[in-house]
Amino acid sequence: MTQEEIENLDTDASTVGELLRNARLKKGLTISDVSAELCIRKVYINAIENMDLSNLPPAPYGLGFVRSYAAYLGLNSDRIVSSYRQSTYARDDEDNDTTKTQEATRPHIKHLLIALLGFIALFLGWQYFPQNKDSAFTEDSSEPMTEPIIVDESGSPVNTDELQEIYSAPEEEPTENKAEENSTQDIQETSSETDIAKPDVKPIEMVLSGPSWLEIKHGEEVLLSGVYNKGFKYVIQPQEGIVISVGRQHSVSFSQDGKEIKVISSMRKTNVSLDDFFKQN
Repeated sequence: MTQEEIENLDTDASTVGELLRNARLKKGLTISDVSAELCIRKVYINAIENMDLSNLPPAPYGLGFVRSYAAYLGLNSDRIVSSYRQSTYARDDEDNDTTKTQEATRPHIKHLLIALLGFIALFLGWQYFPQNKDSAFTEDSSEPMTEPIIVDESGSPVNTDELQEIYSAPEEEPTENKAEENSTQDIQETSSETDIAKPDVKPIEMVLSGPSWLEIKHGEEVLLSGVYNKGFKYVIQPQEGIVISVGRQHSVSFSQDGKEIKVISSMRKTNVSLDDFFKQN
């Protein structure tokens, strides 16, 4: 590629994906280089540059790849992610909402037919109903109404006043049961607080001796994600469910309580759980 073609790359970009591709080409990098450096699959790099949401994971993971890619190329990752979200994810959500609204407001032919048949049946019933319907109701209304009789399992009638008192009277729990329930609740609360507090477990300190991509997650929450340079430090507090992934394992070192520990290796450097290091001694 000539120098003139490289200088014209920025002016040729019409989308955020093309801007990222042009920045990569200016640095003389291939998709394979970026994939190996950031530990992001090549299909995702291609999807980011082509603005292809069908081959990208949903947010926030897809946007996390965009942020890492932009930071690795030396671009403003916040602005790139904001523009990418407006151009892709926001538009996709708007199209889905519009489609759902149209389907919800569209009248269904089956409902219209049921309403029409119901109206016809009501009209015909009114036309053929006996003309002396008012007198029939008047005669029946003169008969005294009798109160229903409730019987028990043996067939004997039950006094409705007593039945109402049975159902309306509140049941009071014995004082001893309440005391036992409160003591059990106190024990459960104390045990739960003991499980959460782990004073003997020390945090893990992470230090970078060179640039590397890092990602730390707690369940579905992303605590840290991006490319960081030499000298970067991060303290990981003790809690269950912490998972860490790195790009260059030889650039990252870990220590706990002043002692160096081995967390990752060349064979396993992504989605490594720290639960074993945070177990209470």
